[in-house]
Amino acid sequence: MDGDECTVGLMAKHMLQGKEFPVFFYGQSYGFCLVETMFISLAYCIGGVNDYSVKLSMLVLWAIGIIFFYKTLRSICRNGSLLPMLVTLLFIFTPAWGAWSMKARGGYLTSFTLTWLITWILFSRNDYKPLICLLLGLLLSITYQSQALWIPGLLPLLVYRFYLSGHRLRNTLLLLLGFTIPFAIFLALPHSPSDFSQAYSLRFSPPAVWEKTATLPHFLFVNFHGFYYLFWTYPPPLANSLFALAFMLCLLGLIVWGIVLILKAPGKSSLYVSLFLAILFTILYVPFIPTNSPRYLLPVSGITLLALGVFLDKVNRKVLSYGLIVPLCAIGAVALFSFKDLQVFGADRSSLLASIKYLQSEKINYVFCPEELLQWQIDFYSNENVIARYYGARTRYPAYTRRVNEAFIAGKRTAVVQLGPEEKFKNLPSVPFGEYRIYADPGRNLLEKAGLVLY
Repeated sequence: MDGDECTVGLMAKHMLQGKEFPVFFYGQSYGFCLVETMFISLAYCIGGVNDYSVKLSMLVLWAIGIIFFYKTLRSICRNGSLLPMLVTLLFIFTPAWGAWSMKARGGYLTSFTLTWLITWILFSRNDYKPLICLLLGLLLSITYQSQALWIPGLLPLLVYRFYLSGHRLRNTLLLLLGFTIPFAIFLALPHSPSDFSQAYSLRFSPPAVWEKTATLPHFLFVNFHGFYYLFWTYPPPLANSLFALAFMLCLLGLIVWGIVLILKAPGKSSLYVSLFLAILFTILYVPFIPTNSPRYLLPVSGITLLALGVFLDKVNRKVLSYGLIVPLCAIGAVALFSFKDLQVFGADRSSLLASIKYLQSEKINYVFCPEELLQWQIDFYSNENVIARYYGARTRYPAYTRRVNEAFIAGKRTAVVQLGPEEKFKNLPSVPFGEYRIYADPGRNLLEKAGLVLY
């Protein structure tokens, strides 16, 4: 697991132990994690505190979302149609979710599952009782707090379904009430004692927006092939590239189809227009986010597949449906299998475990990490028997920083653990474990020269 996954895994452990009840991702006032930590805590009770429990519990949460996606399509498509099952299978084989379907990333999978629960509620009924409207508002509020990236794509579908329902004004007001009450509660909740990371605010600088819009096709391609981590991309296998290109063509075709419908007869094609707008809104907010990362486009694949299912149902041509979906599923299956070879930052599990074993054998239980994400991997995989802290003064979890500082000041054995050699420690003996290097007993002067902020 990467460092962010390990953070959520530790949050679940602390909650299970009764130490804390973390609601948001450590160090943030956003990224609602309670659903994910509850799933992981339950998995810990069954399989113990380990990475398998984290990964499998997230896969269960993702699978629940997939079921609601299927039920949404069942509610829209013709009775007896196989399209909902076929498109859902294509969703399962989509490489964009090859890593993310099991990634505890602080709200992403919560928002994924709630999005499809919301769409199922929207499309499974023609009228909405007051409690349903309040429930939809509540689910929207939680989705927003978990990962707001899914909200733009939901808005056109909400407007479309509420417009068709009776009591439009009443339903809208109840929806807003259901959204506002939990939103206010979220604001009042105690957040992390650290303010490590701020939520991104939209940026409306025309040059920056235009520059990001120009790179949008590239980031869509990277998101669809799935071989990336944070802001780093890796060369994708052939099957992943083929799938990503084919998926982009499907996306382009759906956008063209939506434009044609709007120009031709928008009033008679309101469902398809709302799906077109859902795709458009899901894509076009990205250029306004200050930083680029393929993960910000994760909602695009789901909204695209929902629109694809509705389009194929409207066309009602089995040759087209099977001819498009079956080959894509086959390519996607090969692409998913390639994820066994994807190794990202600090993902060499055996070397990390060997490093931790060495530290414990040397009675070194407190370490410093130049890489912020590595500290969480050490904390999690050592089961907090080795406490690691990041170099910087700002930290997601001040308790770890405080414990390492106190141990260092008290004269207990410490070490620096990092990926690759460190030029500043060239005169200090190191013990290598794969890409990891352990520098035992660094002096205070050396640490401060390397950039450590001790207090």
